[in-house]
Amino acid sequence: FTDRLLSVVSIKMVAKGENIFEQAPSMTSDSGDGKGGRTVSGMAASWSELNTMYIVSDGKVRLRSTQAGGWEMTLKRTDIFGIHGFLFGTPRLATATAMKPTVLLKFEMANCRKLIESLAPLQRALDDRAKELSLRYLRPSRLLRSVNDSSFKMLATLFHIESHRAGSTILDATSSSQKNKTFSVLAAGTAL
Repeated sequence: FTDRLLSVVSIKMVAKGENIFEQAPSMTSDSGDGKGGRTVSGMAASWSELNTMYIVSDGKVRLRSTQAGGWEMTLKRTDIFGIHGFLFGTPRLATATAMKPTVLLKFEMANCRKLIESLAPLQRALDDRAKELSLRYLRPSRLLRSVNDSSFKMLATLFHIESHRAGSTILDATSSSQKNKTFSVLAAGTAL
């Protein structure tokens, strides 16, 4: 297993103050236009490493989001970030910036897909971590801010992540399926 894991990881050195990736423009609230006031070409550049996940090997990383009232968290050694883009291809929910010289373990989905598919426990662990981080990102939202910690933990057991491509139907008002009897929270992207 170790040999297979080492074959899919690369090391990335990041200087203090350097952005590792930026929050996707559609996730920012700078101008209220849904694009954070940036051009389409700026959006493409922000998504260049979309299917990449990182583990902090040494150093500190700040994740900062301007959506849902804004939030910020500091990551340290062994913390994972970028997992949503890696697993689900979603836009970056936050900007990741090195707080001091930082060494990252970099995983790209193109290199990891076969390894993940061959190891169900690894897939479950990544899915569980993505779910945990989604809840942390959503915790400051108006919807979840007033929920006490014990109730929040109970909600976490009921929560799961779905990813939808642009143009796909998330909820169909004409269908009476069980899916339409669920409660959904849009964590990233936009829906009409």
